[in-house]
Amino acid sequence: MFTDIHTHAFHPKIARHAVEHLNEAYQLDCVGEGTIADLLLREKRSGIGRCVVLCAATTPGQVVPANDYAVTLQREHPEVTAFGTLHPGYEAWESQLERLKAAGIRGLKLHPDFQHFWLDDPRLLPMFEAAQDDFIFLFHIGDSVPPEKNPSCPYKLAALLDRFPRLRCIAGHLGGYHQWEHSLKALVGRDVWLD
Repeated sequence: MFTDIHTHAFHPKIARHAVEHLNEAYQLDCVGEGTIADLLLREKRSGIGRCVVLCAATTPGQVVPANDYAVTLQREHPEVTAFGTLHPGYEAWESQLERLKAAGIRGLKLHPDFQHFWLDDPRLLPMFEAAQDDFIFLFHIGDSVPPEKNPSCPYKLAALLDRFPRLRCIAGHLGGYHQWEHSLKALVGRDVWLD
């Protein structure tokens, strides 16, 4: 059975808007409606039996609703492994970790570019310390701006791995969307998965 490790499905209330935002941000023409029903239908047609659905809160106020959705997805769809989310501006993050762990969620998605923080934000450090043994992190890494201006470049991830050697993480987009040369320099030989 194949597993699709990097998918997105949005709550029906925001799915259309989220797809439009992705199309605009990345100059794409996303195929699909952005809903879980559409995603699972497409995965089945492609011969994929399981998918990881990544949820991310673009603001601190979206942490609880995003995690509510992740818990619901995983509970209602046996073919889904859902990742919850955190945000450095959300103060009750410890209770969210406990809640997600109790619900069987074992992954967290962070997308610094869309969540409007930098991967080296000091507010994240206690979160990584607390979560590193119970959760796998999937980070969006890279973008079209140079690494020094990028919230989520491969070098920031490398520094994070130096600081937290037990941190289990997946570096999205082969470790550096539009920054693959930097990904090779910063991440080769490190204990990190790439998607």
